[in-house]
Amino acid sequence: MSTWKSDYVQVNGLKLHYTRTGGTEPPLILVHGFTDDGLCWTPVAEALQADFDIIMPDARGHGFSEAVESGYGPAAQASDL
Repeated sequence: MSTWKSDYVQVNGLKLHYTRTGGTEPPLILVHGFTDDGLCWTPVAEALQADFDIIMPDARGHGFSEAVESGYGPAAQASDL
């Protein structure tokens, strides 16, 4: 986990945070549930990082991502991804 990268990306007018394991393997995005953040996937990412570049975003309004007043439905969150 010490070599994992944590950064932000601008998406749909929002600043969204993500953590990724890095590497040259195929990317795999793990999406958290309603009350979590991306790092809830840490044990899974540790198990899969040899085979995938795991990307764990914080959804809008979660973790270190920017919060907005509205737009938390599945369509908006899917668009963010």
